[in-house]
Amino acid sequence: MDINEFAEKLTEFGITNENYKKWREIHGKLFGDLFLCAFEESDEAQIHFTAAVTNISENECKKAVTKLKIAESLCNNEHDEMAVNYFTGLCYELTKDLKKMGKYYSRLLYSDMNFIFPLAFTPYYRTAKFAQRDSECTKAIYYYKKALEIYEDKKLIVE
Repeated sequence: MDINEFAEKLTEFGITNENYKKWREIHGKLFGDLFLCAFEESDEAQIHFTAAVTNISENECKKAVTKLKIAESLCNNEHDEMAVNYFTGLCYELTKDLKKMGKYYSRLLYSDMNFIFPLAFTPYYRTAKFAQRDSECTKAIYYYKKALEIYEDKKLIVE
């Protein structure tokens, strides 16, 4: 089976699979258009992207990053790129790899796009909250300020 046949089978299986549809619905309710509008032009990319976000939900960030790299190679527009950057940053935030988290989240600042996220998943917010909880005041203030940079640039709208 060549790569094109494989992609067709993957796409055919993915879109008709009930679990796939349920995960799309769950993530769509939580992340809205950021998730639902990503990769609208490619079923194959949507499958990789949905699988990656599902891995994040299951706390399997290493697997998610691998799938997000595949999705990144399939980006067709700025929305696709920013969605991949956001979810890759989220993976690194959840695994406490702050250097890589900052690399991906900072790309959101340079985009002309506006995003809507639930408060708990605002870039940098979780890291700031956990630093605050752990009495790491300097770190908490730093990451709260990073989160505010996104607000100041009106790149992020919180629901």
